[in-house]
Amino acid sequence: MRRFFIWVLVCFLIPLGTPAMASVNDICAAVADLKLTYSIALRTRSVDTPFAALRGLGSLSRDFTAYLVRNPAPNLSEIATRLTTRFNQWNHSAGIQSLNEDAVRSTMYWNLSIIQRDLTFIGGALDCGSVVAARSSSRTARRGDNQQSLSEDLKRTFKKLVPSGGYLAIFATLIALLAIIFYPRKKKRGSTRRICNIPLHIYYGKQCTVTRIVDLSEGGMKIEATEKYMGQTWAEYNFAGFQREGKVAWRNTAYAGVKFRKCLTSEMIKTAMKYNNKPLGESGIEKTAPACFHVGCHKNCVDHLPPTLSSKQRNPVRGTS
Repeated sequence: MRRFFIWVLVCFLIPLGTPAMASVNDICAAVADLKLTYSIALRTRSVDTPFAALRGLGSLSRDFTAYLVRNPAPNLSEIATRLTTRFNQWNHSAGIQSLNEDAVRSTMYWNLSIIQRDLTFIGGALDCGSVVAARSSSRTARRGDNQQSLSEDLKRTFKKLVPSGGYLAIFATLIALLAIIFYPRKKKRGSTRRICNIPLHIYYGKQCTVTRIVDLSEGGMKIEATEKYMGQTWAEYNFAGFQREGKVAWRNTAYAGVKFRKCLTSEMIKTAMKYNNKPLGESGIEKTAPACFHVGCHKNCVDHLPPTLSSKQRNPVRGTS
């Protein structure tokens, strides 16, 4: 009986969690649409639907800003501010709306080229690749306007089953569903991801990196990657007064996922989150890092490997015409 009430409660609460996910879906969909519009326009350097693209940018700016209110991330806040500023500039009466049709299409192409890097970073931070794939599968499943409704299919199937002993089949199906729902399963250990901005020192033996953690859980973390790929070897990760051995499980152009050799405890997670948004000098790294570590050591160290994202933010590549 207790499992039954838990099952009913889960079914009731699942819809309540959809607005937050819908927000991520909307953001990822807008990112994908803007990148697709830009890729189509590459050949002619002209956007066929410039005002639709501008409205898409406005929606992305609003949804992304609202998302960051619920899930603060300082490294992404700068991008949200830039997108909002650019949308307001381009949507102003003195912006592209004051140009003729051909000029609007060409200008919107160059505008989209300027924000491509920001769109890529948003997609990487929110794992939009998996979200867009799920969205595409959902669209495919909804296609087929000429197909009959589900209720009609069920009625026709029921009529076929009843004359041929369908009652027994229906009863057996219900028993199987109840068994699936209420059969006791082995509990799996959960791992909650926490978005953060925690300073991190990585030691590879002869080389090191000062970077940051953007996503932390008991079993691993998502970090800002180094420009040089170190391979799937065990390395020392120092953060918040802790040291953990970890190995890179996946990597893209800006981020990497690290799996710990030994999981963190919930108390260690709580302690680590106290160092969220702390400067390097107050990060607790010095408690476990090598003796040569000090604030600013990475600026002149020949063995230092700079992180990809920070170096690009410090030296952004501007759009050219």
